[in-house]
Amino acid sequence: MKSIMQISILMPSLVFATDYLSSPETLQYLVLFLLLLLIIFGFSIWNLKKKNLKIVDSCSRQAQMLSRENKLSEIGAMMGNIAHQWKQPLNNIALLVLNIEHSYKKNQLTHEYLENKIFAIEDTLEYMSQTIEDFSDYLSPRKEKQTFCINDSVEKAMELTMPTLNSSKIDIIFLAEDEYDFLGRKNELTQVLIILINNAKDALLKDEENNNKLIQFELKKNENTINLTIRDNGLGVPHDLMSKIFNPYFTTNQTTKGRGLGLYMAKTIIEGLDGKIQVYNNKGAVFELEFI
Repeated sequence: MKSIMQISILMPSLVFATDYLSSPETLQYLVLFLLLLLIIFGFSIWNLKKKNLKIVDSCSRQAQMLSRENKLSEIGAMMGNIAHQWKQPLNNIALLVLNIEHSYKKNQLTHEYLENKIFAIEDTLEYMSQTIEDFSDYLSPRKEKQTFCINDSVEKAMELTMPTLNSSKIDIIFLAEDEYDFLGRKNELTQVLIILINNAKDALLKDEENNNKLIQFELKKNENTINLTIRDNGLGVPHDLMSKIFNPYFTTNQTTKGRGLGLYMAKTIIEGLDGKIQVYNNKGAVFELEFI
C-alpha cells in the first residue's frame, strides 16, 4: 500500500519532467549545452596536444644542442691530434730547409742534392695533406647506411688517436678473428671508437703507478651477433658510478675540460645503428659493443 502511494506521488513529477524535456525550448538548451561541452573538450585536447608538441620540440632542441656541443668538443680534440700528427713532419721540413741553406752557404748545393731535398719536402707535405683529408672525412659523416668492414673503422680510429696515445706512452692493439662487414655508417662507428679510446686514455693517465698502459680492441663473431670490445688495464669504473656513466653531462674529469657528453653520444650513436653498448670491469674498464 505504501509503495503504491509513493508511485502515485511520483507520477505527476515524471509527467512534468517528460513534458518539460519534450518542449522545443528545452531541447535547444540541451543541444547548446552539449555543443558547449564539445567545444570545451576539443579545446582541452588541442591545448594538451600543443603542450606535448612543445615538450617534443624542446627535447629535440636539447638533443641537437648536446650533439652540437659534443661535435665542438670532438673538433677540439681532433685539432690536438692534428697538432701531434704534424709536429714531426714540420720538424723534418725545417731540417731539410736548414740543410739546403747550409749547403748553399758552403757552396756545396748541387742540382741533384736540391732535387732530393725538394722531393723529400713534397712527400712530407703530401703526408700532411692526407692527414687533413682523414680528419675531414671523420668530421663529415655520411648519413646513409652502407656496408663497410668494422675492422677498417677500428684501424681508422687507432690511426687518428695514435699521436696522443704515443705522447702519453699508451700502447694500443687490435685482435680480430676475421674481417666482418656491417650495414651502418662507418664514420659514426669511428666516432664512437675514438670516444672510447679517449675515455680509456683519460682513465689510464689517472693510474700513475701503471708503467705498462694498454688499450686493447677485440673483434669476434658469436652465433647471431658481432661483438667488439675495448678494454684498458687501468683502475676500472667505480661501482657507484657504473649506472650514471652514459648520462649526459656526467664526467669524472673535474680538472679537465671534458663536458661529459662523449659516452652519452656514443650510446646514442650505437643505438641508432641498432646496436647495444654496455660497460663492466675486468682488470680495468671494458666497453662491449654488440651488433646484430
